[in-house]
Amino acid sequence: MANLNNLAAASVQLGDLNGAERYVDEVHELAGENSWSGQDYFLGTRGDLRLAQGRLKEARADLTKVLTLRGPDPRTLLCLAEAAYKEGSSEDAIGYLNRIKTPPPEPEWRRRLADTLESLAELDERAGHAEAAQKRRAEANTLRAEVPHPHEASDDPLLAPVRSALAGRRFRGLSTPRSVALGLYLLACLSLGVLILGGFDVPPPAVLAEAALLVLLCAASLPLLRWLLGPEAVRANEQLQT
Repeated sequence: MANLNNLAAASVQLGDLNGAERYVDEVHELAGENSWSGQDYFLGTRGDLRLAQGRLKEARADLTKVLTLRGPDPRTLLCLAEAAYKEGSSEDAIGYLNRIKTPPPEPEWRRRLADTLESLAELDERAGHAEAAQKRRAEANTLRAEVPHPHEASDDPLLAPVRSALAGRRFRGLSTPRSVALGLYLLACLSLGVLILGGFDVPPPAVLAEAALLVLLCAASLPLLRWLLGPEAVRANEQLQT
């Protein structure tokens, strides 16, 4: 269900609301009305989906439950502020924004917060509150200009390799026994592939040696992968079971 929730959240961010609705329905079929670990994240995802769909009352209901379960999460408060603003309750929207102690670190969520502040600034201007409008616009510009670096730690070990790759830190020097073993194995595979596919004129004993080496490399691949990926695979399996 955690994976389905992640897919639903990604679909909402990409604007695929129909796909997100399908994933939400699948979670409902699996969980029913029972409470489960991670339900607060699911309610946050569904609340954000309902907000994007314009189903504002349902969105506020889900997001209010998230606050009860998780506390004053900045993204949840922002979604509630957006829902309140769209319902025409600017005072409620301002109340939710005032409870955000630290802006969310993700660029997309900071942009959404900046857009909400900009909308409230327009309301302040129409009401004749020029100073308040100027202050909100300054906060919005600061959010757009300052994008913090993502945290190194992740609450989901399955996302850590992806974030590392996207951050450009995946390809490092041969500094560990695992990386050295993997490099030697790949070099042997590449060398053997060049020998086999190169069309070289070699005597029969050399052909037999190439075939034996190919069998040896294929047989060593599975134990090597288990050794290389063992700790990560165990953690990922525990996370999936959770």
